[in-house]
This record gives sequence, C-alpha cells and structure tokens, in this order.
Amino acid sequence: MSNYYLKLRISSKSPWKARKELKQYKSKSFFWIETELMQYKGLKYVPTIVYTASFIAEEPSDFLSSYIGLPPSYFEEIIKTFRELKQRIDVRIVRPKGRAEYALWSNDVLKLKEVQNEVHRLVTHPLLFKEDPDDRKMAMRLLAHSSLKDEEMELEEKIDREIEFENKCVRDIGSYFLNLIDISKKYPSARFWWYVILL
Repeated sequence: MSNYYLKLRISSKSPWKARKELKQYKSKSFFWIETELMQYKGLKYVPTIVYTASFIAEEPSDFLSSYIGLPPSYFEEIIKTFRELKQRIDVRIVRPKGRAEYALWSNDVLKLKEVQNEVHRLVTHPLLFKEDPDDRKMAMRLLAHSSLKDEEMELEEKIDREIEFENKCVRDIGSYFLNLIDISKKYPSARFWWYVILL
C-alpha cells in the first residue's frame, strides 16, 4: 500500500508558541485504506476532508476503484459533503500544474461540531469490532494485502490482529486531528492549512 501524507502549512502570523506546537504535526503518514474504512463505518466529514485535500472529484467515477469495494454511492456522499462544507467555511482550491486540483483546508473546518464529533469517535471508539461478523469479513479481505497473511498463526487470530491494526491506524489519524483541534482552541488566532500528497 502507498503512503500518503497530511502536510501542514503554518501561517507566519500565528503566535510563535502555536507555530512551535504545530511543527510537531507538519507531516503525518497514513494509508488510504483507513479513509475508506471510515466511510464504510459511516463517517463522512473526516473522509471528505482527506479525499479533497488530495484531489477534488466532480463525479464518483473520478475516484479510483475502491480498495475495499465501496459502491459509487459512498463517493457521491463525499462530493455532496464537500459542496456542503464549501458553503459553510472558506476553502482554498489549489490548481497546480501537473496535478489535479485539491482543497487546502484551514483549521476553520476543525471548529465544526460534526468534524469534532467524528474525530472524537475515532479516538474513543474502535472502528472495527471483533464480534461483528461483517467487520471480520472486511478484515479477511484486507488480509490478502497484509503482511499478516504470511504469518504462522490461525486464521481467526490473523483476523483479530488485522482488526487491531486497522483500529490503531484510524485512532492515530483521529489523534492527529484532535491535537490540531486542541491547538486551534488554545491559540484562537493561529492559522494553518493542510493538504495531502502521495510519496
């Protein structure tokens, strides 16, 4: 799986203490699969922010085939949610040469209750549950692309370990955004933006 990175741009007009704290979060790696898993489990704001920070789609067909087999309706929801967010907060659209246009999200989006609720859910609740047969099926599909597939252990243990791994990954993403929310609250005049790149 490819590594993606959330990258921060910090305004020089932000308080120096805020800039110092934000520098710890200038780059955050993640796997794209976690974004799809968030959608699969009903989240829409955090996935929309991550997707559109990489590229802005006009149609569901603009997205690459879903890694976990999500139908087009999930990506219709991303497009709809992005349009909704654009009406509520100011979003910079960047149109670089040689790359699809993308959204440069400001920390204003982190002030929205809906976004904060999803971030809180990622940090405080597992995304996948070992007791849920559908979640176990999803973990089984993910095993085909996991290093766990070559480990010498029972299949059920592999599934449990895959669920634990995915929960850790999404909790890590949630913690990243929670730290940015906390810094925004601590320093109301701080300004920063983020976008996503593939390395």
